Amino acid sequence: MSVIAFTLLVTIKQHQSIAIAILSILAIPIGILIFWLSGIFPANRFIVFDRERQLVYFTQRTRNKIDSSTWTDSSYLIYDENHVYRPYSYCNTKVALIRPPHDLIKDGAPPSPKAHKLMDLDGKQFSLWHTTEAEAIYRYIVAFMTAPPTEGPAAEVAKADHELCDEHYAGNWDLMRRIEGWRWYRLDPSKLPDQPNWIRHPDGRWERTGPGVKVLRPWWENLIKPRRPAINQNTENPDA
Repeated sequence: MSVIAFTLLVTIKQHQSIAIAILSILAIPIGILIFWLSGIFPANRFIVFDRERQLVYFTQRTRNKIDSSTWTDSSYLIYDENHVYRPYSYCNTKVALIRPPHDLIKDGAPPSPKAHKLMDLDGKQFSLWHTTEAEAIYRYIVAFMTAPPTEGPAAEVAKADHELCDEHYAGNWDLMRRIEGWRWYRLDPSKLPDQPNWIRHPDGRWERTGPGVKVLRPWWENLIKPRRPAINQNTENPDA
């Protein structure tokens, strides 16, 4: 937008009002395009670990849909990343999900030009991890998916949620979910499929059994009903 405005003002300096009018007309479709692209860009990339179904859901690279695979079939990679301006110096360590149909055992770690085969678990703050932190994150995910709900990370999360609700929201779960849940409001858990659409055969070959599923709510819904709890959340039973 700045380049367009500057170019118009320089080329037809004596008719600045015309430039402003043209810029205003161009701003409308460009604004619509930006909102449309917001559903594709990395702001809406996420991974869902479903302990009950033992499934892993992950967003597609260029579409507003999600793919899924079983927890036992999914592969992960912990790798070191170098500085961009110092290619041979260590920067940080990342944890990544390997997207099907790439297989870590059969195909090995994808090279840098094929980094799109990886989906980093950076977290919402895009933190930079060291090796010990990255390994701890992976161990935490494994414990969350394999430990009983009364032990390990699942129990820690439930305890932290209860403490947060009691301390800041006077035990009001509806209020807490409306305020705290706005960060992931676009995800509708009720639309997550029960079966994976990526299946890995014993020889390591991946097979896609169906298309992805759209589980994101439209972006404009938050403008109409901001900070609302998910539809399928049982507000009467805080442990659900």
